[in-house]
Amino acid sequence: MSKGGFLILVIAGFLQVGLPAGTPELLERQSPATFSLAANEARIFEIRVNAGEYLRLSVQGEGATLSCLLRVLGSRIAQESSLGGTGGTATLAAYFEEAAKVELEIRRTEKSAAPAAIRAEIAAQRQATTSDIAEASAYRAFTSAKTPDELDAVIRSATDVGATELTAAAVLAEVRKLFGAGQYQAGLDLAETRLAFARGFSSPRFEAQLLYLAGLCEILLEHNAEAVRHFADALVLQRTANQPYEIAATLQNMAAAHLVLGQCSDSLHEAEEALALRRTQADLQHEAFSQLAVAKAHVCAGQAQAALDGYRAVIPLWRSLHDARNEAVAWNDMGIVLASLGAFDEARAAHASALRLREASADDAGRAETLVNTGLLHLLTHDYSGALADYEKALAIPPSREYQRRLGYALESKAEALFHLGRRTEVNALLRRSVEILQEVGDRSGEAFTWRMLGEYESSTADVDRAVALAEAVGDRPSEAVSLTTLARLLYRARDLDAARRNLERALPIIESTRADLSNPQLRVSFLSARCDAYELLVEVLTQPGARGEHRDMDLEAFTASERAHARALLDEIGAGPGSVGEVAGLDAIRSEALDAHTTLVEYFLGEERSWGWFVSQDAFERFDLPGRRVLETLIRRFRSSLTARDIRNPGESPDSRAMRLRNADAEMARTSLELSRVLLGPVADRIGSNRLLVVDDGSLRLVPFAELGVKSEIVLVPSASVLVQSRRASSSLSWNPNLLILADPVFRAADPRVRWSVRATVANAELVPSFPRLVQSRKEADAIASMVPGNRVEERLGFDASPSALRAAAGSGFGAIHIAAHAVLDSRRPEMSGIVLSLVDPGGAPERGILRLSRNL
Repeated sequence: MSKGGFLILVIAGFLQVGLPAGTPELLERQSPATFSLAANEARIFEIRVNAGEYLRLSVQGEGATLSCLLRVLGSRIAQESSLGGTGGTATLAAYFEEAAKVELEIRRTEKSAAPAAIRAEIAAQRQATTSDIAEASAYRAFTSAKTPDELDAVIRSATDVGATELTAAAVLAEVRKLFGAGQYQAGLDLAETRLAFARGFSSPRFEAQLLYLAGLCEILLEHNAEAVRHFADALVLQRTANQPYEIAATLQNMAAAHLVLGQCSDSLHEAEEALALRRTQADLQHEAFSQLAVAKAHVCAGQAQAALDGYRAVIPLWRSLHDARNEAVAWNDMGIVLASLGAFDEARAAHASALRLREASADDAGRAETLVNTGLLHLLTHDYSGALADYEKALAIPPSREYQRRLGYALESKAEALFHLGRRTEVNALLRRSVEILQEVGDRSGEAFTWRMLGEYESSTADVDRAVALAEAVGDRPSEAVSLTTLARLLYRARDLDAARRNLERALPIIESTRADLSNPQLRVSFLSARCDAYELLVEVLTQPGARGEHRDMDLEAFTASERAHARALLDEIGAGPGSVGEVAGLDAIRSEALDAHTTLVEYFLGEERSWGWFVSQDAFERFDLPGRRVLETLIRRFRSSLTARDIRNPGESPDSRAMRLRNADAEMARTSLELSRVLLGPVADRIGSNRLLVVDDGSLRLVPFAELGVKSEIVLVPSASVLVQSRRASSSLSWNPNLLILADPVFRAADPRVRWSVRATVANAELVPSFPRLVQSRKEADAIASMVPGNRVEERLGFDASPSALRAAAGSGFGAIHIAAHAVLDSRRPEMSGIVLSLVDPGGAPERGILRLSRNL
C-alpha cells in the first residue's frame, strides 16, 4: 500500500495586490488608529507627508498575522509582514522628496480566523536625516528584492543603518526564498547561521520563525530527528510569546517528523494538540490539515477505528472548502485502513471516491496512486489479473489522459448538483448517460450507484431494483443494503408498507452480517452507525396504522427494531467474537431479567419527523409518540443552556447583571424542564409512580439529566434493555471480589495549584487541553468511601495518579469494584467516542492523554 505522506505547513505573510474597496481613512501623527480586522480583510489609511520628510509606521495585531504595504499612486515604496507571525509588529519606513498623499494598506493574511484588534500608528514623521534616508532606501530595496543576493544586500544595508526590524524581516524572507526554491540545504545553513543574530535581537517570535524554517528544511532533507529538535526549540519560544497559530503549525510538522520516525504516540499527541488549537482559531483549512495528521497518527499507532473516524470527520471539511484534492487524500488513506481490516467493499468505495475526486481535479499522479491501492485490494482477494490490470492502468496514465469512467462519475456528480439546485428536468438525461458510459466500461458497482441515484431522484422503484440486483451480482454488500433501504423508503412514501418492511428486513441482516464478518469490533460500531437510517425507517414503517396486521404486534416489532439499533454495537463488545452478533432480548426476557415489580423501563428512539417511546413493566407494554429529532434538540438546547448558566463567566459582567441573567435562566429551566417532562414522560407518568425507572435514551436525549425532570423515583440509564439482560447473564457466574479501586480528583489543567511551577507548567496552558473544573468534593467522597472498607482491600489513586495508566494497570489486579469520580465526555452522534476524563496534565503541567474513549479503552 502507498506509504503515508506527511504535511508541511509554512508560516509566512503573502502580499495580496488587489485593492480593497472603500475610502481611505486619514491617519495622523498624534492619533493612532485601532480597529478590528477579520481574516483576509484589509483596511486602507491615507497619510499626508511634506517634501523631504521621513515616515516610520508601526502596525501590530494581537493574535493576527499582518501584511502591510505603503504606496504612492499605486507604486509600492515599502512592504512588510508582522515580524515573527501572530502578535508581531510590522514596521515600515520611507523618505519622500516631494509632498504626497500616501496609502497604507493593512491586510490579515489568514484565510480564516476570528476578528482581531489592530493598532496602526505613525511612530515618526520628521525632516529626514542622512540616516533616515539610508534606512528608507533599504526598505524600498526590500520591497523589490526577489533573489537571495538582493535580500543579502538589504540585510547589509539595514545592518549598517541599525534597522534591526528590517534586518530580521530580510533574514526570514531570504530563508523562505531558498526554501520555496527547493534549496533546502542552503536554507537550513542560512537559518542556522542567522540564529545567533536572532538571539541577539531578543525577539522570541523572530527566533522561533527561524527555528521553524530550519525544521521544515530538515524534514525535506529527511533529517527528521534533527527537525524534531528544531521544532521543539521553536515551540518553547512560541509558547512563551503566546502564538497559538504558530504553535499549532509547529506541532503538526513535529507530528509529521515523529510519524516518519515511527514514534506514533508522540506523533498522535502532537497532532491532537494541534487540532485542539486549530478548532479555537476559526481556521477550517488548517483544522482540516490537523485532522488529517491526527488520522495518520492513529494509523501509525494501530488505532484503526479512531483513524477512520478522523478521515470521516475531515472529508466534510475539505468539501466545504471546495478542496477536492485533499478530500481525495482522505478517501484514499481511509481506503487503505479499511483494506487492512479486511473491509474490502468499503475500501473499494473509499478508493472510488478518491479516484472520482482526483479525476475531477485532473490529479493524474493521485489517480495513479489510488489505482495502485485498488490493485493491492485485488491482490488481497487473490484476483491477480485484476491487480495487474490496475497496475498497468496506473503506469499508463499520461498527464492529459481522460477516462470514460471519469466522465460517468462526473455526470453523476453534475446530476446530483443540479438536483439540489432545483434543475431536476436535466437530471434524468445525465444519469442515464452516466449509466451507458459505466456499462461500456463494465463498472457495475458504479452503475449500481447511478441506478440508485436515478431511482431515488425519479421515485422509480424499478431503477432502484436494478441497483439492488447489480450490487448483489458484484458482491457489493454495503451497496446492496443501501439500495434496499432506498427502495424501502420509496415504497414507504408510496404507502406500500408491507413491501417497505420486507426490503428493510432484507437490508438489516446484510448490515449486521457484514459487520459481524469484520475482524475489528470497533469497525462494526462504525459500520452500524452509518446504517442507522435503516433502523429508523423500519420503526417508522412499523408504527404506521396501515402496517398493523391481524396476527402481528407491530408496536412490539417496532420496540424490537429499536433494541436492535441500540443494542447491537454494545452486545458485540460483551463477548460476541468475530463472525457473530449478540442476541437481542425478547420482551419476556426483559421482564424477567431486567425488571421486577418495582422497576419499569422507558425506551426512546429519535426519528427525523417524529420520535417514539415505549413503556415496559411486568404487566404493561405500550408505545407513545414524540416530536421529531429537531424539535427535541431545540428544546434540549434551551434546557441545557439554562442548566449550565452558572458555569458561564461573562467578562465585564456586573454582579447585578449576572444575578438577573441567572434569575432568567432559572425561570427558563423551570419552563423547559416542565416541557421536557411533559413531552418525554407525560404519556406514562401515572404508570411510573415511585418505581425505579430504567431509561434507554437516544441521540440528544443523552444530554438530558432525567433527575431534573421532576421524577421522584430512582433513575438508571442503560444503553439498552438487551445489553442489561446480557450483562446480568454474564455477571451471574462471577464470584464477588471485595477489593476496591478508587480514582478521584484528577488534575485537568496546568493552572491547577497542584501543578508544580516549571517551564513546562507555564507553557502547557489551558488552551492546549480541554477545560474541565476541578472536582474538589470527589476527594472527600473518595476518602469517605475508603474509610468504610478494610485498608488491605482498598486502593486510592488521587490527583495525578487518577490516570488512564493507573486504571489499565489495575485491570488485571484483582479489583472487584472500581469507583471513578471524574468528568465524562459524550458524543451523541458517535457514542463509541464518548469516554471518561481522568488527569489531563502531568506534575510539570505537560498535557497527558487522559480521556478514555469507549472505542479504544473501555
